[in-house]
Amino acid sequence: ERHKVYRFTDEGVFITRRTPKEGEAKLAVKHWTNTSKSFDRYPNKPSKDHVFSDTTALLYIGSMATFQKPGDKIEFIAYFDDKLHVVTVEYEATETIKADFRATRNDQSDQQISGNREALRLAIHAHPLGQPKGESTLKIAGLAGAVKLLVDKKMRIPMELRGNAGIMGKTTLKLDKVALRNITQ
Repeated sequence: ERHKVYRFTDEGVFITRRTPKEGEAKLAVKHWTNTSKSFDRYPNKPSKDHVFSDTTALLYIGSMATFQKPGDKIEFIAYFDDKLHVVTVEYEATETIKADFRATRNDQSDQQISGNREALRLAIHAHPLGQPKGESTLKIAGLAGAVKLLVDKKMRIPMELRGNAGIMGKTTLKLDKVALRNITQ
């Protein structure tokens, strides 16, 4: 029960945090009155070539990247755990995976998409900004370690996340439902 908004600038990141006080949990976030604001300066002046974001943009960035061959990669700077990290998304290989999800097209018709699909297997790595050998605490949907993102090669949508879920061990999260807009199979 928390809400964070990040605003990235050339000098640092503004963060607005909201949590509900007692009795506010059922209200819309804008009505939560426990609000704090902070500004964290970047420890090192990052390159203008980097894109700044938070980890929620990872699925979009990975899906839309124009990887041509294994070894291609993109980097962006993400803010999590109260510090900046360099996140690298690297195209490892093409893999055939079994899909079974429901797609809604243009908010109208439902279609079940199942069967084998070609997917780009992307490896996600991170390290604290300015510490290339440092350990990162990056978690994506609760998964840590050597996280893999599998993106449908044709539709360019994330279909699977693989990683370590703590005591549950190696875990795969699969796409169940997606809303599509002007995308072909």
